[in-house]
Amino acid sequence: MEFTSERARSVSLSGIRVIWEKALRMKDVIRLEIGEPDFDTPSNIKDAAVKALEAGYTHYTPSAGMLELRKAVAEKLKRENDIDVNPEEEVVITAGACAAINLAIISTVNPGEEVLIPDPGWPHYEPDVILVGGIPIKYRATEENGFLPDVDELKKKVSEKTKMIILNSPNNPTGAVYDRKILEEIADMAAQHKILILSDEVYEKFVFDDARHYSIASFSDDIKDLTITVNALSKTYAMTGWRIGYAAANREIIAQMVKLNLYMNTCANSIAQMAAIEALRGPQEEVAKMRDEYRRRRDVLVKGLNEIEGFNCIMPKGAFYCFPNVSKFGMKSFDFSIFLLENAKVSTVPGSA
Repeated sequence: MEFTSERARSVSLSGIRVIWEKALRMKDVIRLEIGEPDFDTPSNIKDAAVKALEAGYTHYTPSAGMLELRKAVAEKLKRENDIDVNPEEEVVITAGACAAINLAIISTVNPGEEVLIPDPGWPHYEPDVILVGGIPIKYRATEENGFLPDVDELKKKVSEKTKMIILNSPNNPTGAVYDRKILEEIADMAAQHKILILSDEVYEKFVFDDARHYSIASFSDDIKDLTITVNALSKTYAMTGWRIGYAAANREIIAQMVKLNLYMNTCANSIAQMAAIEALRGPQEEVAKMRDEYRRRRDVLVKGLNEIEGFNCIMPKGAFYCFPNVSKFGMKSFDFSIFLLENAKVSTVPGSA
């Protein structure tokens, strides 16, 4: 008798988690494997949480999230992303972007339908698709192309079973920022084939040099209707542990996400929701400071890596990751990460993960 389900066994433990667990058992390790800001949450946001506690905001909220927070999200999307949404029907607050992506896929993808996911890409996408019986189809983003999607290659992946394409810009783990031309070509393809777009924009505030972030849902009403825009406060405001994310989409999709959110999470944390209102509406200077520090660290890290024989690292335009090529060492990326951890006490994520 099997005590566990085939569905649970169909996905494997993330390679990131394997490295993370090993690093936890060691002393004096330089931790570079988790997408975790080392900044503290800005004080105005923490103060808002304390006030919410004292005011008694410790109970259930609507499964869609507090209306005032949904209004703050809608204001932010209009002001910064040129996306116009109805906060009462087109926004849902979730337990981080992880839950938003999971709910979006569960709410839209049927068994046997295909979802195009970036490769390399954040390792949660593929299991989320597999767990609903969908078929993940990877589209490559190569070092030679600056880790940008090859739209011609992407088009060849489209079939009559394609239901969704997942975009992630700025990208985890490559740091690539998709330019407007590429996004417009993908939007045209999606509109032609009526393919849903899940746009993961969690790193939008961390773009550098001449790069600019574009929200694909802002391109036209038709594309907006096909797009689920996902974001979170985790990276922008150093609030990873607060677990507040959100999604904006057409009312049909959001209604299903809200319904499923009820059964999966009931609602996002009430105190964190109150703090999130302050994060979105309050001063943004701390975000700019974090961005500037990430850019400084990027310059130091890329320069240092490229001075080590065997490493080759292109300059990322966004997020807070470097994705160096270590193939000259003649080791698989996972083995190389273990080598670094055991011999240099530096914990990294293997590219294979």
